[in-house]
Amino acid sequence: MWIVQPEFDLCNQRTLEVVHVDSITCGCHLLPIYGSRALPEDFTYHYALTLFPAYYVNSYIDNHTHEILALNVEDE
Repeated sequence: MWIVQPEFDLCNQRTLEVVHVDSITCGCHLLPIYGSRALPEDFTYHYALTLFPAYYVNSYIDNHTHEILALNVEDE
């Protein structure tokens, strides 16, 4: 599995970009990389993208995702 993490600018703020809907090929399955501390009691999924520093991308979630991601890696 690949590891992805948010990108930060020079002011240590997350960079933001607009992604056009017609450029989205398919969804992806992100698995947070958990640290050694327990999650807060009031944790909900709303905080998932801001709480964890990095994520695994599960390229084996289904056959189509694996083929698309494998082709993109070969092109680079």
